[in-house]
Amino acid sequence: MKIFATVCTLLIFVAVGCSQQRCCQEDKQYECTLGGSVGRVQNGTAVGLQLYYDMAVDFTGQRVGGAGYITVVGNVSFAVQFIQLWKQKKQYTIVNDVCTVAPLDRPEPSPCIPSSATFIGYSTQGKNELTIQSWSLAASDVGLIDGHGYLSVSNVTCVPLGVSLMGRQKSEQGPVPMLFSGGHLNYTSGIPDPGKWFDLPSSCTQEKLGDSSTVPEFVQGSLNMLRKTIF
Repeated sequence: MKIFATVCTLLIFVAVGCSQQRCCQEDKQYECTLGGSVGRVQNGTAVGLQLYYDMAVDFTGQRVGGAGYITVVGNVSFAVQFIQLWKQKKQYTIVNDVCTVAPLDRPEPSPCIPSSATFIGYSTQGKNELTIQSWSLAASDVGLIDGHGYLSVSNVTCVPLGVSLMGRQKSEQGPVPMLFSGGHLNYTSGIPDPGKWFDLPSSCTQEKLGDSSTVPEFVQGSLNMLRKTIF
């Protein structure tokens, strides 16, 4: 279960136009689906995880919420919901209907590409139907001890498209190698029903504040990674 906590907090990014502006995200509120695969070492053993989240990002309200599944390859799936409330500096993580509350001690997501990121260039998908910008990210930008990351966003509109991370990540067992590759789908502007994403479930009504060690480590780790796939 310790694998679950070090994979859940890395995921959110934004993009720029032709002049590579770093703060050009038009939507301050949006919904999307995030899917990805994670490889990491857990207690000396290689572990593969698959992530699938429907999520809402609210830069104006300083909050991110999502729900989906984390599947341990060859083992079992976990239903996971998370609510990150940056004004309150709290993160609620609900794993199989068990709620854990922990302080948010990381910088909140921003609709801007980090100042240390390096623009790589443009590419296209389809028959020149979509122009994409690619950026290289330093280890510190993606919450890793060492390594690097890459993100891609649509040109002009700055919609997040894909992200990959590789390096070593902090964990209870010390630094562990990890690799993540994922992408955003079904992007829509606005959040029509905020309560769906940000109202606390009944399992969180009797709040007990704890640290992330009460959440399986590979879940918390994937949430950490999830924050970095937004911005």
